[in-house]
Amino acid sequence: IGTQAGYNNRGRENTFLGFNAGFGASGTDLTGIENTGLGTATLTYNNTGRSNTAVGLGALYANRTGRANIGVGVRALLSNNTGSNNVAMGDSALFDNISGNVNIAIGSYALHNNVASANNAIGNSALRSFTAGGSTYNVAVGDSAATNLVTGSNNVVMGSWAFKDHTSGSRNTAIGNFAMGERESGNDNTAVGEGSLWNTNADLNTGIGKYAGLTNITGTSNTF
Repeated sequence: IGTQAGYNNRGRENTFLGFNAGFGASGTDLTGIENTGLGTATLTYNNTGRSNTAVGLGALYANRTGRANIGVGVRALLSNNTGSNNVAMGDSALFDNISGNVNIAIGSYALHNNVASANNAIGNSALRSFTAGGSTYNVAVGDSAATNLVTGSNNVVMGSWAFKDHTSGSRNTAIGNFAMGERESGNDNTAVGEGSLWNTNADLNTGIGKYAGLTNITGTSNTF
C-alpha cells in the first residue's frame, strides 16, 4: 500500500506500507520473503533479505541481504546492508551499521556509528561513537553510557554517563552513574558506585563505593 510500495517485489509473504517501502531498488527483483516494511522508504533496497521488520521512516532503508533484523524508529538501521539478527529501536539507532551482526540498540542514537558485531546498548546515545570492527562484546546501559567509546571490547558499563569520556579501553566494568566517567583510556578496571574511579586513566584498578579512587589518574593495580 503506497506509491511504489513493493514495486519490484517477487517474493512472498511480504507486507509493505508507505512510499517506496520494499521497492526493490537494488537493481534486481526483490525475492526475499517474510519482510514487513511500515513507513516511507523502509526496506527500499531489499533484495534477498528475509524475515526483516522495519517500522518508521527510512528504517532498514539500505538493507539488501541482511536477515532477521528489527528496526523500529526513524532511520533505525538505515545503512544496514548485509548485517543480520540486529535489533534497533529508537531514532537513528544502529544508523551506520552495514555488516555487523547480533547487535542490540535501544534508545535514540544508541550504537549510531557501529560497524561491529555483538554489542548491546540500551539508553539514549549509549555507545554512540563506537566504530571498531569485529566482534567486540560490549554492553552499555544508561543515558550516554560509553557514549564516546570508539574502540575496545568486553566492557560492561551500567549507569548514566558511566565511562562517558573513554575513547578506548577493554575488559572494564563500570557500574554506577559517572563511574569511570572522565579520562580517555584504561583496561581491566572495576568501578562500582557513583563516580568511582572517576578520573582513572590507567589499568588494573578496583574502586568500590561512591567516589572510590576519585583522585586516581595514572596509578595502576590499586584497590580503593
